[in-house]
Amino acid sequence: MPADWDDVVLKYVKKTNPYCVFSCDQNRVKKVNSRKKNTPFFRGTLKCTFPGCSVFVVVKIWQENYDQLEISFSGKLRHSGGVHHGRRIKGAARDQIKRSLDGSDPSRVHHRLLSNLPEKVYASGNRDGIGSHKVLQKISSERNLQGRPFVDTIQSLAHLRARFVKEDQEMYPEHVKKESGPHLFGYIQSVSLYPTIVTMWTEADLRLYFDMARNSTVFFDATGKIARKVFNDTGPILYYSLVVSNPTPGKAAIAVAEMFSSSHAVPTLTNFLMNFRRDVTKLHRGRPANPAHLEIDLSWASLHSCLRGLFDENLERYFDRSWRIVNFETKGNDLEKGIIHLCTSHLMHTVSRKLTRM
Repeated sequence: MPADWDDVVLKYVKKTNPYCVFSCDQNRVKKVNSRKKNTPFFRGTLKCTFPGCSVFVVVKIWQENYDQLEISFSGKLRHSGGVHHGRRIKGAARDQIKRSLDGSDPSRVHHRLLSNLPEKVYASGNRDGIGSHKVLQKISSERNLQGRPFVDTIQSLAHLRARFVKEDQEMYPEHVKKESGPHLFGYIQSVSLYPTIVTMWTEADLRLYFDMARNSTVFFDATGKIARKVFNDTGPILYYSLVVSNPTPGKAAIAVAEMFSSSHAVPTLTNFLMNFRRDVTKLHRGRPANPAHLEIDLSWASLHSCLRGLFDENLERYFDRSWRIVNFETKGNDLEKGIIHLCTSHLMHTVSRKLTRM
């Protein structure tokens, strides 16, 4: 018998009884050249898993390659209110739910599946093919793991980092030679376990930043709810990005440096930006590219980190430089280092929130 014989049988059983959730108790297939002439070729028994329900089903196929199925029911159907049962979702049914989860939240898919149930089947507590919200979350997680070289997140990231480097080297073999000058390979630049940190940029990102930073606005911001925690004992993972204007007018801005991090302290953010600035400087033979105009929110950590990582100065030195600029007393490279703007929208929202609390 095939491994999914129970699903095949249940398809016909449910035409008569769609309310019970059956477990396949036992099945027997007649041996080749058996002397038991009156024994059916196949006999299987199923029983309802709801407590107190005595429905019992016997399924028979009398002859091999016989296209008739004999199904007999016994017992009384009794399901208590508020009790839900469902068979394990597997095989084609599980794959179908994975496809329905594409771009959808597990909670929405779960509610949609429930709403498609006939009223009496819903009232019976039968949740075959639907499962619970946690089951759909697990199926969604399995779908997200598809394509990963390893189940372990960190191991997968390390593998992808090596693969991206190899792909770059194979695409640009002339860049591997030392005489071709400094080059950067790959996309994932570093992976950290505790805290969980992944930094990402490419050589093309570095060159775009160098070209755009001195003549346009650069943005630095963070957002959450993109990635889940890898370890329970770390902070929430936020996505940080350094963004420049698109050189093509009317096109969306481009992230030139990205980081997923469970640590949101000044040293972590500073290290991220300093490593990015170091690679930009290395790629352009010692020439740094300070953003002329950097836009950030009201994050104290972002302010300190951007000053240290991108401008190579602390808050006190920045205030001194700003004072010289507004008083037309600039000296050295005061103007070359650029200025930091706090987002007006964030500032107005903060002021409004403070006023409502007065």
